[in-house]
Amino acid sequence: MTLLAMVHALDDIADDLSLEAQRKAIEAIRELAGSILDDMRESLTEHGLLTAYRPIHEIDVALHRVRRGVLEKKANTESWPFHWDGDSFSVEDADHGVFLSVDPADNWTISTNGTKDFLIADSGLSSLLAALNGVSIAEEVAKLSQWVDAKEAASA
Repeated sequence: MTLLAMVHALDDIADDLSLEAQRKAIEAIRELAGSILDDMRESLTEHGLLTAYRPIHEIDVALHRVRRGVLEKKANTESWPFHWDGDSFSVEDADHGVFLSVDPADNWTISTNGTKDFLIADSGLSSLLAALNGVSIAEEVAKLSQWVDAKEAASA
C-alpha cells in the first residue's frame, strides 16, 4: 500500500466518522491496520535488499543534477500544467486534482485529492518519484540505482 493510498484511506475514515458511520470506520481502521502491518513486514525485506543498491542520498544527488528534466518529463507524461519560479517547481492541476510543489532543495509536498491541502511532504526526488509512480521506495531505488550506474558508465 502506497503512502498516498494510506492517506486516502484515512481521509475516507474521517468522512465516515463525520457521517456517523462508526461501524464502517472501525472496519476500515482494522483493514488499514492489517495492510500497514503487512506492508511493514514486506518493508523489512525490502530494506535488506536496498543494501545491494546505491545509497539513496547518492541517487538524490544524481537526480538533483537533472531535476528540471526529471520534473518536466513527469509533468508532461501526466499532462500536468507546470511552472517554474526560479528553481521552485509547481503543478496546480485542478482538472486532475494534483497539486505539487518542489523547492530548490528538493523538499516537496503533494496533494492528489483535488484540494491544495498538501497531504504528503518529504525530501529527495527518489521518494517523490516513488510516490508519483505508486511504488515502494525500494522498487524506485532499484530502478534509479541502475540509471545512475548506466549514466556513470556512459560518462567513463
